[in-house]
Amino acid sequence: MRENQRIRLLVAMAEACSADGYQETTVAAVIRRAGISRKTFYELFSDKEDCFVQAYDLGSAVLMDAIAQARAREGSWEERLERGFVALTDAIADNHAFAEICILHVWSAGSRARVRHYETTRRFAVFLQDVGEELGSVALGGIVGGISSILLRHLAEGSIDSVRDLVPDLVDMVLLPLEGHRARK
Repeated sequence: MRENQRIRLLVAMAEACSADGYQETTVAAVIRRAGISRKTFYELFSDKEDCFVQAYDLGSAVLMDAIAQARAREGSWEERLERGFVALTDAIADNHAFAEICILHVWSAGSRARVRHYETTRRFAVFLQDVGEELGSVALGGIVGGISSILLRHLAEGSIDSVRDLVPDLVDMVLLPLEGHRARK
């Protein structure tokens, strides 16, 4: 029962932020969407930011799990890379409210949320671990930051329906620096 209520509140937080942005989202809006009492909200979360951070954790777990499952299948590194981006963009399109809090609204949700985002970004770099040693941490961080920036801009523009179209460009964002690095050596 309690876990069901918590999940309903996390979904409501994601939906409210997607509709109104983090700053405009209120606890009242979240509990109204979830159909749960204010008392229950505060039994489960210390405040709005705590609820947001837990919703962020749920959303990022969905995105990271999709990538991990896609990359776990057999294939060349390039095939696994592309499958990972397909899985990521599918997860974003299928879970757009959670994707928005993970990529777009996290920047206005306070320092705890931003710290969580930086931790998640480091975990996302594992997605590119096959080239991490070859490129180095600075280049790898730049690639991950660029990917994050492209997804942020896409979501900010409300282009969720075409996020899957980004896959070839996201693959190129990894392969082109790698090819340049290899050519230089």
